Amino acid sequence: MPRGYTVNPLDQAARDTIRTAQHLLAPAATSALPAAARPALTDQEKRDAGELVSAGKMCAFCAGLHVGASTPACPRLAAGKVNGDGIVTEFSFWPDGQWDTSRIVFVADVAEDVDEDGKEPT
Repeated sequence: MPRGYTVNPLDQAARDTIRTAQHLLAPAATSALPAAARPALTDQEKRDAGELVSAGKMCAFCAGLHVGASTPACPRLAAGKVNGDGIVTEFSFWPDGQWDTSRIVFVADVAEDVDEDGKEPT
């Protein structure tokens, strides 16, 4: 320490606080959400979802079907800005594996019982 220099006790307290906060936040930034179990779709739900997929009603942000698709309600959006009409203008996504997909029906979920020819297996 240079001569005549005194340590401000608030500087050390601030460093300790920042170090503690970084330590507490580090695991949250790297951990993934546990995979939430999604119930299997009924045949009627698959037909309904298939009709929505055919009509192009998938969410523009996550490519799935869910309440509030293509709006700020999409669980894939981590943060964003909306204009006066409620349209998302700027946004950031949650990293893969760190967002809740349990309430989303993806195209693969709808088509899982269909083979490559588009026919249901016998």
